[in-house]
Amino acid sequence: YDSTENAGFNLGKPYSETTAQLIDREVRRIIDQAYDTARNVLKEYKEGFLKLANQLLEKEVIFSDDLETIFGKRQLAEKLLAELTNPEETSEHVG
Repeated sequence: YDSTENAGFNLGKPYSETTAQLIDREVRRIIDQAYDTARNVLKEYKEGFLKLANQLLEKEVIFSDDLETIFGKRQLAEKLLAELTNPEETSEHVG
């Protein structure tokens, strides 16, 4: 919270020190979780990323087919396609 915008006024923080500590801890937890997730993705797909880097050095431009060859089809895309092509089957599972 930057109180310099209120030069000449002593407004203070709009929250307590305890709340500030809670915010800091939660932000740290979120950052640590995102860091761990990113690290795990990089480890899991390391070989694919190396292939991708080499292919980019060779071709400079790649397409979705190239990415599919390296990493395989995206599971989410397949699930969405199935839902779009068979909406009655997926709607039965919803309710």
